[in-house]
Amino acid sequence: MNPTQKYAVLAGIIVVALMGLIPPWNYVYKDQVKPAGYAWLFNPTYQDTTSFLSKLLAPKEELKKPLFKILDQPPWTPKIDASRLMIQWMVAVALTGGLVLVLKKKS
Repeated sequence: MNPTQKYAVLAGIIVVALMGLIPPWNYVYKDQVKPAGYAWLFNPTYQDTTSFLSKLLAPKEELKKPLFKILDQPPWTPKIDASRLMIQWMVAVALTGGLVLVLKKKS
């Protein structure tokens, strides 16, 4: 393996690690699932599902309440979207492998 290929493998490992540190999340409540975007692995934020405009139009006392009270929805629990994360990892590994093959020097 030449040095360029080693850098490609290192870059692939870094990308996969970052994908694991900032995974895709879903909000789950009973059997309902909503995509929640990406957040840090150790701090899954309860991202806001309301629009910026609806926040501007909401009375100020309503904004002090928890989000699920504003939306009149049940409390959603964030869970990692494992299937989407696995697909991302597979694509990253395949692209890294392809890059290593392309960077192979002909002898």
